[in-house]
Amino acid sequence: MLGPPVQVEYKPDEGDSSEHAQQTPQTVPTPEEMRGTPISATRLLGFATMASSSVPTSERRPLRPLKDLDKQWLNAMLKPDAKKMRECIDFFTNPQSSIQAKLAALDELNFYAEMRENANNMKHPTVDGLVPIVDGLRNENEEIRMRCAWILATALQNNPEFQQDMMALDGMHRLLESLSLELIKKSDLETVGKIVYAISSLLHLNPKAQEDFLSSHGFEYISQIVRMSPEEILQFKTHSPLHAVETGEPQTIKTEEEATAQENRTEEVPRNIIAHIEVVDVDEKIKAKEDYYKKVGVKKEAPFDLWLRLVNKIVFMMFKLMIDNDDYKVFFAKHKELTDTMLHLLETTEDIHLKEKILQNIRTMLSPVDSNKQPEILNLLRSYSSLKTILDNQKAQLEKNPDTGMKEILTQLIHEIQEILQM
Repeated sequence: MLGPPVQVEYKPDEGDSSEHAQQTPQTVPTPEEMRGTPISATRLLGFATMASSSVPTSERRPLRPLKDLDKQWLNAMLKPDAKKMRECIDFFTNPQSSIQAKLAALDELNFYAEMRENANNMKHPTVDGLVPIVDGLRNENEEIRMRCAWILATALQNNPEFQQDMMALDGMHRLLESLSLELIKKSDLETVGKIVYAISSLLHLNPKAQEDFLSSHGFEYISQIVRMSPEEILQFKTHSPLHAVETGEPQTIKTEEEATAQENRTEEVPRNIIAHIEVVDVDEKIKAKEDYYKKVGVKKEAPFDLWLRLVNKIVFMMFKLMIDNDDYKVFFAKHKELTDTMLHLLETTEDIHLKEKILQNIRTMLSPVDSNKQPEILNLLRSYSSLKTILDNQKAQLEKNPDTGMKEILTQLIHEIQEILQM
């Protein structure tokens, strides 16, 4: 609480003829005097200056000494990102680190990889992290494999330099090998999705990666995902417990023994995890979330929802490839199995946004930059006897859709496709 108004004497320098030199002593207003009056930033600064100058230096409260927690915060905030990334890699590659410690380190590394400069430092000797992360795609722990793929996908986005670093390690073949193994193992569809995300990011505007993808029959794996039957989808795992910790989604604690083992863990883990600008004990954070999710119950994302998200990514990946290169428009028109699957999805899915993406792909396919390629694409798409019927059915179904905005968008896309096909 401020006391009564204090006289503040202004002492101008000798020879100061400014208007400040003519000012009379000022007073610090009381809270009552300031109440009800608008306070600008300038006025607030003036008030603070007058208030602080009214207290003699000898009477001012001394600054408290820095505590260990303060120093820990300062070290975490001021330490260069490259050094923090190196610490994450050290925890990840240390055989003595627990799974939780490795996952926490990978989560923090993914946070740093969002910045292009940090991503491009991954191969630098200061960090030396690219090879361990790529090798992590073969780790026996599925959560680690998923996070390694996620880090690569994050770093690869619109980053030609990191794309070249990956290609130098035979990156496309490594990612496709990883995707093939995850499909064979019926792994968590979230893991499959992160690998597809990394592949899509590596393909973008990267002719060498696209060449490797085609020569390695990459679209056979993609087609396999898109053509999964409901029975096949249910064979894949859903979220594992540690994934729920990472996403903030409720999870299942499989056994009481597992929960007890977590409670008794005392192994040291990295304490400078600042992905969310906080310094925490990762074991305590994980345990608190596990206790909470165990208390509130299980709420897993349905396998079909995971698969649908994955298919959306694949359709968008196809769109980006066609935008970049007319040859892919011809390629997809010729790829009968994949095109038939897309048309089947268009006909059967209730996801209006997936319908939009598929229609946008067909529209893009029909509009090559090189007009000489359009007749070939037209003939190929006209050979799909079901296309005309499916488009007519979709237009009829849209009449019953309550979403006026999406109805207009999809109706316009169908109209444009039909017009081109009738040329």
